[in-house]
Amino acid sequence: MLACAEPPPEQELCAAPGEALDIEVFYRAADEPLADGDSLPVFVPPQGGIATELDVVLRGVGFETVGRVAFEVSRPGDAAVLASSEYGGGGLPLQCVRDGELKLRAVPLPFADGVPLDGLDGMQVVLTARLEHADGSEVADAHAVVLESSAF
Repeated sequence: MLACAEPPPEQELCAAPGEALDIEVFYRAADEPLADGDSLPVFVPPQGGIATELDVVLRGVGFETVGRVAFEVSRPGDAAVLASSEYGGGGLPLQCVRDGELKLRAVPLPFADGVPLDGLDGMQVVLTARLEHADGSEVADAHAVVLESSAF
């Protein structure tokens, strides 16, 4: 009797042996990764405050080897941090895109309390994303972007 083999679990499909560690950041549901000079929409989400949402592609890690993913938005002139967040590997809603490539969708990046939305519109900032492997190795992706206030 012939039968199809059981497909391997998703965790095995997304193993990343020998691939270089890499992180690539997109604005929520955008087709192209963020690049220097791009606009990054910021908005008031239903729960209040000010935020943006990012999609993130992680390479060189598997489900069990993501240590943490962290984001920071800072002003280039005085290095003031306007927004930051950090997520640990165990609770991340990772999706396997293909072998060696994981994706996080709609990752919220909240701005600090007291930062007015209209004060952010047109501001040039640096968005930095960091990926840490469980073995302690780390890689960062940083871009100079322009904040744009937007309706959610």
